[in-house]
Amino acid sequence: MNSWLSVLGLYRYDPTLFDELVVPSVVNKQDLIDNIVVETAELEVIYPDPEIMRQIIGSWSRARLHVWDRIALVLYKNYDPFINITRDEIRTINTVNSKTQTNDLTQTDNTSQTQNLTRTDDLTRTDDLTRTDDLTRTDDLTRTDDLTRTDDLTRTDDLTRTDDLTETDSRTVTNTVSAWDSSSFQNRDKSTNGGNVTNTGTQTNTGTVTNTGTQTDTGTVTNTGTQTNTGTVTNTGTQTNTGTVTNTGTIGNSGTIRNEGRVSDNGNSTVTETLHVEGDSAITDAQDVARKEIELRTRYELDDYIINDFKNRFCLLVY
Repeated sequence: MNSWLSVLGLYRYDPTLFDELVVPSVVNKQDLIDNIVVETAELEVIYPDPEIMRQIIGSWSRARLHVWDRIALVLYKNYDPFINITRDEIRTINTVNSKTQTNDLTQTDNTSQTQNLTRTDDLTRTDDLTRTDDLTRTDDLTRTDDLTRTDDLTRTDDLTRTDDLTETDSRTVTNTVSAWDSSSFQNRDKSTNGGNVTNTGTQTNTGTVTNTGTQTDTGTVTNTGTQTNTGTVTNTGTQTNTGTVTNTGTIGNSGTIRNEGRVSDNGNSTVTETLHVEGDSAITDAQDVARKEIELRTRYELDDYIINDFKNRFCLLVY
Protein backbone atom coordinates (compact mmCIF):
# COMPACT_ATOMS: atom_id res chain seq x y z
CA MET A 1 0.00 0.00 0.00
CA ASN A 2 1.41 3.38 -1.04
CA SER A 3 1.69 6.17 1.55
CA TRP A 4 0.48 9.70 0.78
CA LEU A 5 -0.05 13.03 2.49
CA SER A 6 -3.27 15.02 2.85
CA VAL A 7 -3.74 18.72 3.56
CA LEU A 8 -4.67 17.74 7.11
CA GLY A 9 -1.34 15.94 7.57
CA LEU A 10 0.67 18.86 6.19
CA TYR A 11 -1.25 21.36 8.34
CA ARG A 12 -0.69 19.33 11.50
CA TYR A 13 3.01 19.10 10.66
CA ASP A 14 3.34 22.78 9.77
CA PRO A 15 0.66 25.11 11.22
CA THR A 16 2.02 27.98 9.06
CA LEU A 17 0.88 26.21 5.89
CA PHE A 18 -1.84 28.80 5.14
CA ASP A 19 -0.04 31.93 6.37
CA GLU A 20 0.25 33.39 2.86
CA LEU A 21 -3.38 32.66 1.93
CA VAL A 22 -5.35 35.85 1.08
CA VAL A 23 -9.17 35.88 1.03
CA PRO A 24 -11.91 38.51 0.44
CA SER A 25 -12.66 40.81 3.37
CA VAL A 26 -16.11 39.26 3.91
CA VAL A 27 -14.61 35.78 4.51
CA ASN A 28 -13.33 34.60 7.91
CA LYS A 29 -9.89 33.22 7.05
CA GLN A 30 -9.55 30.76 9.94
CA ASP A 31 -13.04 29.33 9.38
CA LEU A 32 -12.18 28.87 5.71
CA ILE A 33 -8.88 27.09 6.57
CA ASP A 34 -10.68 24.73 8.96
CA ASN A 35 -13.23 23.84 6.27
CA ILE A 36 -10.50 23.31 3.63
CA VAL A 37 -8.68 20.91 5.98
CA VAL A 38 -11.87 18.93 6.66
CA GLU A 39 -13.09 18.84 3.04
CA THR A 40 -9.70 17.64 1.69
CA ALA A 41 -8.79 15.25 4.50
CA GLU A 42 -9.31 12.19 2.26
CA LEU A 43 -7.45 13.57 -0.77
CA GLU A 44 -3.74 13.42 -1.59
CA VAL A 45 -1.94 16.74 -2.07
CA ILE A 46 0.06 17.46 -5.21
CA TYR A 47 2.88 19.17 -3.31
CA PRO A 48 3.89 17.18 -0.21
CA ASP A 49 6.63 19.67 0.76
CA PRO A 50 5.02 22.11 3.28
CA GLU A 51 7.33 25.03 2.43
CA ILE A 52 6.67 24.77 -1.31
CA MET A 53 2.96 24.22 -0.63
CA ARG A 54 2.78 27.39 1.51
CA GLN A 55 4.43 29.54 -1.20
CA ILE A 56 2.19 28.20 -3.96
CA ILE A 57 -0.95 28.71 -1.85
CA GLY A 58 0.05 32.38 -1.44
CA SER A 59 0.71 33.08 -5.13
CA TRP A 60 -2.39 31.10 -6.22
CA SER A 61 -4.73 32.95 -3.80
CA ARG A 62 -3.38 36.35 -4.83
CA ALA A 63 -4.06 35.49 -8.49
CA ARG A 64 -7.62 34.30 -7.74
CA LEU A 65 -8.53 37.08 -5.28
CA HIS A 66 -10.07 39.36 -7.92
CA VAL A 67 -12.42 36.52 -8.99
CA TRP A 68 -13.51 35.85 -5.41
CA ASP A 69 -14.03 39.57 -4.79
CA ARG A 70 -16.39 39.83 -7.77
CA ILE A 71 -18.36 36.81 -6.57
CA ALA A 72 -18.52 38.31 -3.07
CA LEU A 73 -19.83 41.58 -4.56
CA VAL A 74 -22.76 39.67 -6.11
CA LEU A 75 -23.52 37.34 -3.20
CA TYR A 76 -23.16 39.90 -0.40
CA LYS A 77 -24.88 42.85 -2.08
CA ASN A 78 -27.56 44.34 0.16
CA TYR A 79 -30.79 44.39 -1.85
CA ASP A 80 -34.50 43.63 -1.67
CA PRO A 81 -35.16 40.52 -3.80
CA PHE A 82 -38.71 41.67 -4.52
CA ILE A 83 -37.45 44.88 -6.16
CA ASN A 84 -36.12 43.77 -9.53
CA ILE A 85 -36.02 47.15 -11.24
CA THR A 86 -33.67 49.88 -10.02
CA ARG A 87 -32.39 52.47 -12.43
CA ASP A 88 -31.66 56.18 -12.73
CA GLU A 89 -32.42 58.00 -15.97
CA ILE A 90 -30.67 61.33 -16.48
CA ARG A 91 -32.10 63.62 -19.13
CA THR A 92 -30.73 66.99 -20.21
CA ILE A 93 -33.12 69.39 -21.99
CA ASN A 94 -31.67 72.36 -23.85
CA THR A 95 -34.21 75.06 -24.67
CA VAL A 96 -33.45 77.78 -27.18
CA ASN A 97 -35.52 80.93 -26.72
CA SER A 98 -35.78 83.34 -29.64
CA LYS A 99 -38.07 85.74 -27.82
CA THR A 100 -37.54 88.62 -25.45
CA GLN A 101 -40.06 89.16 -22.66
CA THR A 102 -40.17 92.36 -20.67
CA ASN A 103 -42.51 92.87 -17.72
CA ASP A 104 -43.01 96.19 -15.97
CA LEU A 105 -43.85 95.51 -12.33
CA THR A 106 -45.30 97.70 -9.64
CA GLN A 107 -46.24 95.89 -6.44
CA THR A 108 -47.30 97.60 -3.24
CA ASP A 109 -48.10 95.69 -0.06
CA ASN A 110 -49.32 97.45 3.05
CA THR A 111 -47.88 95.49 5.97
CA SER A 112 -47.06 96.19 9.60
CA GLN A 113 -45.30 93.75 11.95
CA THR A 114 -46.48 93.43 15.55
CA GLN A 115 -44.76 91.04 17.98
CA ASN A 116 -46.43 90.05 21.22
CA LEU A 117 -44.17 87.26 22.44
CA THR A 118 -43.35 85.85 25.87
CA ARG A 119 -39.99 84.06 26.05
CA THR A 120 -39.60 81.14 28.43
CA ASP A 121 -36.12 79.70 29.00
CA ASP A 122 -35.77 76.20 30.47
CA LEU A 123 -32.01 75.96 30.24
CA THR A 124 -29.39 74.27 32.38
CA ARG A 125 -25.97 75.90 32.12
CA THR A 126 -22.91 73.66 32.42
CA ASP A 127 -19.52 75.37 32.74
CA ASP A 128 -16.29 73.47 32.13
CA LEU A 129 -14.05 76.49 32.48
CA THR A 130 -10.60 77.12 33.90
CA ARG A 131 -10.18 80.69 35.16
CA THR A 132 -6.77 82.34 34.98
CA ASP A 133 -6.36 85.70 36.79
CA ASP A 134 -3.45 88.01 35.97
CA LEU A 135 -4.56 90.94 38.14
CA THR A 136 -2.79 93.59 40.23
CA ARG A 137 -4.99 94.93 43.06
CA THR A 138 -4.55 98.54 44.21
CA ASP A 139 -6.43 99.63 47.37
CA ASP A 140 -6.97 103.30 48.24
CA LEU A 141 -9.37 102.70 51.14
CA THR A 142 -10.04 104.31 54.53
CA ARG A 143 -11.54 101.89 57.07
CA THR A 144 -13.98 103.15 59.72
CA ASP A 145 -15.04 100.73 62.48
CA ASP A 146 -18.19 101.33 64.53
CA LEU A 147 -18.20 98.03 66.43
CA THR A 148 -19.26 96.91 69.91
CA ARG A 149 -17.43 93.79 71.02
CA THR A 150 -19.16 91.29 73.32
CA ASP A 151 -17.12 88.45 74.85
CA ASP A 152 -18.79 85.33 76.19
CA LEU A 153 -15.59 83.45 76.90
CA THR A 154 -14.41 81.04 79.60
CA ARG A 155 -10.65 81.16 80.15
CA THR A 156 -8.84 78.00 81.10
CA ASP A 157 -5.16 78.32 82.17
CA ASP A 158 -2.87 75.35 82.08
CA LEU A 159 0.30 77.24 83.01
CA THR A 160 3.40 76.46 85.08
CA ARG A 161 5.07 79.56 86.50
CA THR A 162 8.85 79.60 86.86
CA ASP A 163 10.46 82.51 88.76
CA ASP A 164 14.13 83.40 88.38
CA LEU A 165 14.04 86.63 90.43
CA THR A 166 16.37 88.47 92.85
CA GLU A 167 14.45 90.64 95.32
CA THR A 168 15.97 93.89 96.65
CA ASP A 169 14.00 95.50 99.58
CA SER A 170 14.82 99.15 100.36
CA ARG A 171 11.78 99.88 102.56
CA THR A 172 11.64 101.57 106.07
CA VAL A 173 9.43 99.90 108.76
CA THR A 174 8.57 101.65 112.09
CA ASN A 175 6.87 99.69 114.90
CA THR A 176 4.82 101.60 117.56
CA VAL A 177 3.26 100.71 120.97
CA SER A 178 0.94 102.41 123.48
CA ALA A 179 1.26 102.44 127.33
CA TRP A 180 -1.49 101.20 129.54
CA ASP A 181 -2.23 104.69 130.72
CA SER A 182 -2.01 106.41 127.32
CA SER A 183 -4.17 106.32 124.23
CA SER A 184 -1.40 107.47 121.90
CA PHE A 185 1.22 105.35 120.18
CA GLN A 186 4.95 105.75 120.65
CA ASN A 187 7.72 104.38 118.50
CA ARG A 188 9.13 101.19 119.84
CA ASP A 189 11.75 100.30 117.24
CA LYS A 190 12.63 101.10 113.62
CA SER A 191 14.02 98.97 110.79
CA THR A 192 15.44 100.65 107.72
CA ASN A 193 15.22 98.60 104.55
CA GLY A 194 15.55 101.36 102.03
CA GLY A 195 12.51 102.47 100.13
CA ASN A 196 11.75 100.02 97.35
CA VAL A 197 11.46 96.30 96.73
CA THR A 198 12.92 95.40 93.39
CA ASN A 199 12.63 92.03 91.68
CA THR A 200 15.33 91.49 89.14
CA GLY A 201 15.30 88.50 86.80
CA THR A 202 12.71 86.64 84.69
CA GLN A 203 9.31 85.19 85.38
CA THR A 204 8.18 82.52 82.85
CA ASN A 205 4.69 81.02 82.32
CA THR A 206 4.82 77.71 80.48
CA GLY A 207 1.67 75.99 79.16
CA THR A 208 -1.53 76.96 77.38
CA VAL A 209 -4.30 79.47 77.91
CA THR A 210 -7.60 78.50 76.26
CA ASN A 211 -10.56 80.80 75.68
CA THR A 212 -13.77 78.83 75.15
CA GLY A 213 -16.96 80.52 73.99
CA THR A 214 -17.90 83.23 71.51
CA GLN A 215 -16.62 86.67 70.73
CA THR A 216 -19.07 88.87 68.84
CA ASP A 217 -18.45 92.17 67.09
CA THR A 218 -21.67 94.12 66.53
CA GLY A 219 -21.79 97.20 64.35
CA THR A 220 -20.49 98.27 60.97
CA VAL A 221 -17.14 98.38 59.20
CA THR A 222 -17.01 100.88 56.38
CA ASN A 223 -14.35 101.04 53.69
CA THR A 224 -14.31 104.36 51.93
CA GLY A 225 -12.27 104.87 48.81
CA THR A 226 -11.48 102.90 45.67
CA GLN A 227 -10.27 99.37 44.97
CA THR A 228 -8.87 98.78 41.49
CA ASN A 229 -8.01 95.48 39.74
CA THR A 230 -5.69 95.94 36.80
CA GLY A 231 -4.91 93.07 34.39
CA THR A 232 -6.77 90.29 32.59
CA VAL A 233 -9.11 87.46 33.59
CA THR A 234 -9.22 84.56 31.11
CA ASN A 235 -11.80 81.73 31.08
CA THR A 236 -10.65 78.72 29.08
CA GLY A 237 -12.97 75.78 28.30
CA THR A 238 -16.57 75.29 27.22
CA GLN A 239 -19.90 76.66 28.40
CA THR A 240 -22.99 74.66 27.42
CA ASN A 241 -26.66 75.59 27.66
CA THR A 242 -28.94 72.55 27.65
CA GLY A 243 -32.71 72.83 27.47
CA THR A 244 -35.38 74.66 25.51
CA VAL A 245 -36.24 78.27 24.70
CA THR A 246 -39.94 78.84 23.93
CA ASN A 247 -41.46 81.97 22.41
CA THR A 248 -45.18 82.19 23.06
CA GLY A 249 -47.36 84.86 21.52
CA THR A 250 -48.29 86.34 18.17
CA ILE A 251 -46.44 88.00 15.29
CA GLY A 252 -48.42 90.16 12.88
CA ASN A 253 -47.07 91.81 9.74
CA SER A 254 -48.48 95.09 8.54
CA GLY A 255 -46.93 97.87 6.55
CA THR A 256 -45.80 98.48 2.99
CA ILE A 257 -43.67 96.33 0.64
CA ARG A 258 -43.14 97.79 -2.82
CA ASN A 259 -41.55 96.15 -5.90
CA GLU A 260 -40.95 98.46 -8.80
CA GLY A 261 -38.91 97.79 -11.90
CA ARG A 262 -38.68 95.60 -14.96
CA VAL A 263 -38.16 91.83 -15.50
CA SER A 264 -36.61 90.67 -18.80
CA ASP A 265 -36.46 87.07 -20.09
CA ASN A 266 -34.37 86.13 -23.12
CA GLY A 267 -31.75 83.61 -24.15
CA ASN A 268 -31.34 79.83 -23.75
CA SER A 269 -31.92 77.48 -20.82
CA THR A 270 -30.66 74.00 -19.84
CA VAL A 271 -32.58 71.65 -17.57
CA THR A 272 -31.17 68.35 -16.23
CA GLU A 273 -33.65 65.81 -14.89
CA THR A 274 -32.92 62.61 -12.97
CA LEU A 275 -35.63 59.97 -13.00
CA HIS A 276 -35.29 57.19 -10.40
CA VAL A 277 -37.26 54.01 -11.11
CA GLU A 278 -37.55 51.26 -8.51
CA GLY A 279 -40.02 48.42 -8.00
CA ASP A 280 -41.37 45.18 -9.42
CA SER A 281 -41.37 44.64 -13.14
CA ALA A 282 -44.52 42.50 -12.79
CA ILE A 283 -42.96 39.93 -15.15
CA THR A 284 -42.42 37.43 -12.31
CA ASP A 285 -44.59 36.83 -9.28
CA ALA A 286 -43.41 37.07 -5.68
CA GLN A 287 -43.32 33.27 -5.21
CA ASP A 288 -41.00 32.85 -8.19
CA VAL A 289 -38.68 35.58 -6.83
CA ALA A 290 -38.58 33.91 -3.41
CA ARG A 291 -37.84 30.51 -4.95
CA LYS A 292 -34.91 31.89 -6.99
CA GLU A 293 -33.52 33.73 -3.98
CA ILE A 294 -33.54 30.54 -1.87
CA GLU A 295 -31.92 28.59 -4.72
CA LEU A 296 -29.17 31.21 -5.03
CA ARG A 297 -28.38 31.13 -1.30
CA THR A 298 -28.36 27.31 -1.06
CA ARG A 299 -26.39 26.53 -4.24
CA TYR A 300 -23.84 29.33 -4.24
CA GLU A 301 -21.72 30.03 -1.18
CA LEU A 302 -18.40 31.86 -1.39
CA ASP A 303 -16.54 29.59 1.08
CA ASP A 304 -17.63 26.49 -0.88
CA TYR A 305 -16.51 28.10 -4.12
CA ILE A 306 -13.01 28.80 -2.72
CA ILE A 307 -12.78 25.27 -1.25
CA ASN A 308 -13.59 23.71 -4.65
CA ASP A 309 -11.00 26.01 -6.24
CA PHE A 310 -8.46 24.72 -3.72
CA LYS A 311 -9.33 21.07 -4.36
CA ASN A 312 -8.93 21.43 -8.11
CA ARG A 313 -5.58 23.18 -7.73
CA PHE A 314 -3.84 21.26 -4.94
CA CYS A 315 -5.42 17.79 -4.61
CA LEU A 316 -5.54 14.60 -6.63
CA LEU A 317 -9.27 14.08 -7.10
CA VAL A 318 -9.09 10.30 -6.74
CA TYR A 319 -11.23 8.87 -3.94
